[in-house]
Amino acid sequence: GLLPRGERPNPLREKNAAVNRLLCSWLPRLGQALFLDVSSEFVHSDGAISSQDMFDYLHLTSTGYRTLAKPLSDLLLQILEETPEERRASLV
Repeated sequence: GLLPRGERPNPLREKNAAVNRLLCSWLPRLGQALFLDVSSEFVHSDGAISSQDMFDYLHLTSTGYRTLAKPLSDLLLQILEETPEERRASLV
């Protein structure tokens, strides 16, 4: 999914969230596509994004890339460990 943007909640962040909702609703039609939304990894409880994750609140820092890589890596490992039968069952 698209990452959130802006230090605090704003219209552009809402637009990214709307695109993510649209993508999530359309992906089942594509078959074996998966949607990974990591927005919650970047937005803190007060709605702010840390400059340690996105130096300009849009582009990732090395810390931000590590934050993004963890759930992506977990998902890829899960996919690689599934048998073909499990993969087909999860798509039904």
